[in-house]
Amino acid sequence: IDLATVSDRTLLETLRQAEPQIAMLALAGADEQLVDRIANQLPRRHAKRFRRRLHQIEPTRLSDMLDAQREFAQLAQQIAVGETGANSNT
Repeated sequence: IDLATVSDRTLLETLRQAEPQIAMLALAGADEQLVDRIANQLPRRHAKRFRRRLHQIEPTRLSDMLDAQREFAQLAQQIAVGETGANSNT
């Protein structure tokens, strides 16, 4: 799944459900627009902390970052499918 195409609600819910280390590692290499979309949904204090944590990630193997991105995207897809299913039942 391309995270740029999922709803802001799905992105925020994915951030909440993902393991913090996986989320931070996945988003550390993400496009700045995607990071902005997430941060703009958070309270100002949380957004500031979120951005600071992203910039403080230590050097990491590319394979670890790609694995985290894959895991984060899979969770986002599961959440998006769940939202779609819930919306179709109403």
